[in-house]
Amino acid sequence: MAAYQKVMLRLKRNPKEFLACAQRGNLPEAIALGNFWQDFPELLSLGLLDVFFHHTDDSKAPIDSSANHMDKPVQLAFASFVGLAKVGEFWDAGLLDESKVLKAWPGIFTWSEYFFVARVLPVGVPDGLRQGTMDSIASTWYGFLKNANVRQAMADTPGAIELATHLWIREGTGSVPSFATIPVTSSMFDSLLKFADDSALDRVVEAMDGKVDNIAQIALNRLRAAIKGPNLDAMEMLIFTDTINTLCREPRNGLRDAFLRFNVIHWVTKGLAAISTNIVSAPDPKSLAAMLSCLGFLSNYIESTDGFTWVLQSINAGLISAYADCSPVFNKVDLSDREDIIIPIFDDIIPRYMVFRSVVCAVDGAIFSVDQSNRRGKLERSPAGDAWRKFYALTLERRAFLAQHHLLKDKAIICDNTKCQRMDDKNAFRKCSACLCTFYCSKECQAIAWKQGDHKSMCKLKQQERIEHKAESITKQDIRFLHHLTLQDGARNLPHLRALAAREFPGIPYHSLVISINYNFLPPTFSLKPIDTYTGQNIRGTTNGEDRHHALVQKTKEHPGKYVLVEAMISFGEGDQLILTLAKGDYWDSKDGYDELVADEMDQMMARIIVDNIMKNLGSQVKHSESRRSRRRNP
Repeated sequence: MAAYQKVMLRLKRNPKEFLACAQRGNLPEAIALGNFWQDFPELLSLGLLDVFFHHTDDSKAPIDSSANHMDKPVQLAFASFVGLAKVGEFWDAGLLDESKVLKAWPGIFTWSEYFFVARVLPVGVPDGLRQGTMDSIASTWYGFLKNANVRQAMADTPGAIELATHLWIREGTGSVPSFATIPVTSSMFDSLLKFADDSALDRVVEAMDGKVDNIAQIALNRLRAAIKGPNLDAMEMLIFTDTINTLCREPRNGLRDAFLRFNVIHWVTKGLAAISTNIVSAPDPKSLAAMLSCLGFLSNYIESTDGFTWVLQSINAGLISAYADCSPVFNKVDLSDREDIIIPIFDDIIPRYMVFRSVVCAVDGAIFSVDQSNRRGKLERSPAGDAWRKFYALTLERRAFLAQHHLLKDKAIICDNTKCQRMDDKNAFRKCSACLCTFYCSKECQAIAWKQGDHKSMCKLKQQERIEHKAESITKQDIRFLHHLTLQDGARNLPHLRALAAREFPGIPYHSLVISINYNFLPPTFSLKPIDTYTGQNIRGTTNGEDRHHALVQKTKEHPGKYVLVEAMISFGEGDQLILTLAKGDYWDSKDGYDELVADEMDQMMARIIVDNIMKNLGSQVKHSESRRSRRRNP
């Protein structure tokens, strides 16, 4: 302590002489400057950086990495690194000379390589020295990266991103904890990559010998540890989530797919849930930034691949509850972030996937939990309130339809023989034993459809489709639900479609028009297309899917008046998917698409669902009479 006070006294009395001594190579002065100069920021204007850059000049670095890493030049360079680790905060104050930093960077990089090889890689290096070396390199780089021009020079340096990658994978692996107050190596790594071009991520993969799974596991292990830790650190959450955001940016190199394989959507949603538990009571800037980072990641990547898989995964991981818990602080976020990141999640993204039964079921359960607490009111009063009310109404609508779908799933089965088309309950039919999804009312009808109809070719396509669906997350129940939803929505909008046909296609029979429903909009939009020029080309899918679409189109064209083709455009991750459904030829003539008995039962079921929802919001329970009530038709 006495020695320290003596050195500090000398520094206060004559700072210029102290700097001169350090530049001449006096080790005590150089070490003192490295450790304590931030207590004397005026030293920056007296040439402090010149001292540090003098000792980290490229020409002073040992040529042989096996040289004694405790030699005086090495100690002087390391003391300079310790000092340079603290300069980043002074960029904004205008106290750093960009041109000097750019000129010094090659030397800094050369010394960084030396320290990594001499003090980090060897097995026998004491853990404290190894950790201190890693902290000093990472902190120095992180400080430099706050300047855009310096950052670009660093990213363009051959070997720099590779060295940063090797430092990053070693972060937190030693027995001695980091001396930094934040995960500085992850911060440095993310800052270096965030504004670099996409080739920088290719260099990361190359530095890891192409092992993208290892990269994903390292990043996710740190996020999981932060989530499950005894005391949630919002800054750690922010840094780790930002790093994952950056690593997933480019889909071409396999990194994003690797993160998805290891359930990154699940863990980022869990991170959002962890942040949401106390963000309202303590909405500090770090927590808000961490929340926005999680929501930004989900907004950017939840629609990766098929989209459906990750939407469902996020909802099951607690997205809706976490979103509701965070909603009271949405007004503390910049307007642009609210409009570009927060609100679209339930105003645009999730609603587009409410055409899948699995998503509707998951959302319904999550919304019930929100309804049972006081969170719904908070959400509706937040900046996302309008979007949430629309989404809530959509959920009630699809919840009711889900009940209807369950009621109808074994009813209204149609014989596939074009000459028959009998409709009845499922137990009145026999099923094709090969494709397992085509029904006939008799053995004779099955033979006619095979020999004279198109089932011989269609059967193979359906078998292949079943195999393809097994490899996807979308279940047979989801596809059946979508077909049913398409037919119901078309039937409900027949008055509008008839008026549209009269206006745009006068004189053309209804059965010669394809009904097109676009579920990428809320509410969905409806249009008509002539069957004569319709191709049914699949926007995105397998060759077999395109062949099946073509077969359905041909079947409709070859049997005019027997079938009506209904197409549904749905979101399917990074693109759109076209789903075709065949209806009977009298589809245009139906009033509501279903027989009266089923409709009557459906009205009662919808009424029960709506009343249940009201009573749940009131915190009550209700028992419903199962007596049948007469159906009231709307005019």
